[in-house]
Amino acid sequence: MKLLILLTFGVVLTLAVEDTVLQLFSAGNHQFTADVYKQLLKSTTGNVLVCPLSAEIILALTHAGARGETAKQMASGLHLPESSEEIQKIFTKLTQDLNSEHKYTLNSANKIYVKHDYSINQQFKDVAMNVFDAGIKNIDFSKKQEAVNEINKWVSEKTEDNIQNLVSTDDIKATTRAVLINALFFQAKWRVQFARYSTAKKPFYLNAKDHVEVDMMTMVSSFNYQEVPEVDAKILEMPYNGDDVFMTFVLPNEKEGLHRIEENLEKLFETPSFNNRTKVHVSVPKFKIQTTIKFIPILKALGIEDAFTGKADFSGIGSERLQIDQVVQKNFIAVDEEGTKAASATKVVMGLGAAPLPPAEAIFILNRPFLYYIKKDETILFAGSVKQL
Repeated sequence: MKLLILLTFGVVLTLAVEDTVLQLFSAGNHQFTADVYKQLLKSTTGNVLVCPLSAEIILALTHAGARGETAKQMASGLHLPESSEEIQKIFTKLTQDLNSEHKYTLNSANKIYVKHDYSINQQFKDVAMNVFDAGIKNIDFSKKQEAVNEINKWVSEKTEDNIQNLVSTDDIKATTRAVLINALFFQAKWRVQFARYSTAKKPFYLNAKDHVEVDMMTMVSSFNYQEVPEVDAKILEMPYNGDDVFMTFVLPNEKEGLHRIEENLEKLFETPSFNNRTKVHVSVPKFKIQTTIKFIPILKALGIEDAFTGKADFSGIGSERLQIDQVVQKNFIAVDEEGTKAASATKVVMGLGAAPLPPAEAIFILNRPFLYYIKKDETILFAGSVKQL
């Protein structure tokens, strides 16, 4: 059985019929994000950061070559339509939207590295290039270090050096036939920026007893704000420059209340952008988070099983029997006074003292574990939680 390697690094999207297509995708994107997040909680007690969109893009590209039960399981686990035609409509529009001009930086790039003497079906090539705008390049995997250096250089360039060493020589085996990669990079400035002179050391409570001192950014301005008694929390949306992308913070009322929020992710993610402008005293800690996620156990838990075994049917890619050997994502996010920088890379291997502040109507201080997610329109680009600083 020959191997496919899938890699991703990540982030997102956006008219009558086309709007409906993306609305349906966004609903699936919310569910997939919640599914993945909850699986991650089973293996980590620290900070969480995932780029669901990057994983969805590279797995949808791989799905284009899947057939039979393998294709059905992948579509179901990703919350995509069963119809390949409908999936292609979604990602054609999504690719166009991701690569259009914005008031912020949002780049998504796909690349397929193919063993130099392996032949890919023309139909798969057409879908990869026309739907996913993927570049395809032949590479000599027998020269492992040269191949790894070339792939990592491409990833580094596409994420502005924020994702390094996505692939190692251990990832390349004699049976490797292709490495598929999505690289997603997001950088944006807050519409209303924090004044650096207002940043000061403040406590961040790890639990009811322990705390650490962190750099806390503070301002008073008008934001969309609401209280959510169902999960005993408050929600604040902070917009970036541009009209369609924002970061949402979900703050539990209790110091150890994050678990209740995490139990209700689907409801929170499905909450549409609201319009409840309130003058809020906001404090947000500066933070940087990096994560590496091995996706195969997660995808298996979501019902995608055959793709990683001898039962896999990727006959739409090439004549040799292929199976997915790795799905690994590296992620990076940095939040400061100016805004946010975030990147994700996913690989699939086959076969990411201040002046007094004005009065406010509400107080929103992120001084305890909290949830956050970045949306473009209604599609989640990144999601995570800050539990340790």
